[in-house]
Amino acid sequence: MTRQNAVAPAKGPLSRRLVAVKLPKTGTTVQLSADGPALAALADHLSASRMESFSAEVTLRPAAMGRYVAEGEVSARLWRTCVVTLEDFPVDVSVPIEAVFAEEERLPAATRAEVERTLDDEDPPEPLDDGAVDVGALAVEFLSLALEPFPRKPGAELPMSEEPPARENPFAALAALAPGPRDRT
Repeated sequence: MTRQNAVAPAKGPLSRRLVAVKLPKTGTTVQLSADGPALAALADHLSASRMESFSAEVTLRPAAMGRYVAEGEVSARLWRTCVVTLEDFPVDVSVPIEAVFAEEERLPAATRAEVERTLDDEDPPEPLDDGAVDVGALAVEFLSLALEPFPRKPGAELPMSEEPPARENPFAALAALAPGPRDRT
């Protein structure tokens, strides 16, 4: 259950800012959903033709060393435009949310070792935003990252010719101007 003093002022249609230091020790679970105007704003933000639904459940809880863990899931149904056929088609998305946050002073300083991280390394925590985490913006971010950058309707394929067209030799015109074996003196 969310405590009233753990919620910071909202900054957008799906914004739900939770003040991290005021969270109960067990954390807080937030249910998010969108309707008419919020769905239209989301569709615009995600470059979708339209959005039919959006819902998310995010739990934010304190963790060790001054960190806060956000876990949950976001689901949506939206319509995208196929890059091949230019037809709209529905896309159903369901993606887990996992993120770690920390106060600015608890973030590791940038070091050479951090720059040379590998893909197997754990991501460093994200900084809190004025002591809060916007779980609404976090859910939208994870949804955005799950979408294909160039959406293609199932079964849509690029038209391909069987043989590439023959290329004309760019020097063919010069060959006609050059003196032939008969023209030499």
